[in-house]
Amino acid sequence: MRHGRAHGHALSAQRVGRTYYFCSQGCRQTFLEPEQQLRRMRRRIGIALSGVLALALVWAGAFLTLAAGVSLLNMAPVAQLPWLTWGVWLFLLATPVQVFGGWSFYVGAWSALRQRALNMDVLTALGTSVAYVYSVVVVFAPQWLPVGVDERNVYFEVSAVVIAFVLLGQFMEEIIKQRSTAAVRRLLDLQPASATVIREGQEMTLPADAVLAGDLVLVRPGEKVPAVGVVASGESSVDEALITGESLPVSKQAGSELTGGTINGRGLLRFTATRVGADTALAQIIRIVEEAQASSAPVQQLADRVTAWFVPAVVGVAFGAFALWTLAGNFTAGLLAFIAVLVISCPCALGIATPAALMVGVG
Repeated sequence: MRHGRAHGHALSAQRVGRTYYFCSQGCRQTFLEPEQQLRRMRRRIGIALSGVLALALVWAGAFLTLAAGVSLLNMAPVAQLPWLTWGVWLFLLATPVQVFGGWSFYVGAWSALRQRALNMDVLTALGTSVAYVYSVVVVFAPQWLPVGVDERNVYFEVSAVVIAFVLLGQFMEEIIKQRSTAAVRRLLDLQPASATVIREGQEMTLPADAVLAGDLVLVRPGEKVPAVGVVASGESSVDEALITGESLPVSKQAGSELTGGTINGRGLLRFTATRVGADTALAQIIRIVEEAQASSAPVQQLADRVTAWFVPAVVGVAFGAFALWTLAGNFTAGLLAFIAVLVISCPCALGIATPAALMVGVG
């Protein structure tokens, strides 16, 4: 994101009297509606956690009936609907989690594969999809498998739990982004939209970013100081709390230095601008925060380095296990080994631990 005075730019937005320009529509929408992405994440997590809870309750009910001497695992729970078997129940509960909850992983995996890269989205999408598709085949087309498999031996709940946990980690990351984005927005709001400049004895109102070094700037009571400068005339007190943390207003008179983004008190000040635009303290603070947002924390960099080796290794081990079992003449065991390696290796630990550590650090 940047701001300026270019014209005719399609991806732009107005805020506090200033035009901001964006590199993509997604960046523009995030700026205009910072809560929208968070709402989407909440919906996906709600679907995923609801599905996981429902699956857990169904399994709990099945085990309770087993204790009572009745098994739901080998019968249709509803006598009037003989097709509504145990496996179909699990399929109906897990499918919304797989499709709606896991959609972001498929999008991320597709983007990574187009760039010929492997990331955690690829591993999550591959592991959960293989478990889900295998379970669907067991329930609806068991004849496709070389050996008969009971409906009890499905992985619907495993796929749903993995998706829910990784989504929870992404939600925590999104909260961190929202916090840092809100900080930048508050800093941007400190910048005044306009400034009163005295040129050739005439007062004129200009956009704040049009103030030049050497301009004589007039700051009326209650207005924000648009640039860094030295007071030429007038006396007042200035609120610098948002910039320096000073809780009490600071007295200013001729010769005193003014900081951009501070708020003038009851007096009238004229000052000569010495630093404007990107050279002001406020602009430097904003730049530092934006650079911090764009860079990865050390724990994230470590997770990225682990991922670069972990994902290809896991996929290789999974295919290797499948190939060895298949060559040994046991296709079903090979398929189950392939699924087990991918599901067990799904990045729940990295997906939860890294955002959790960052949330603690951000506070």
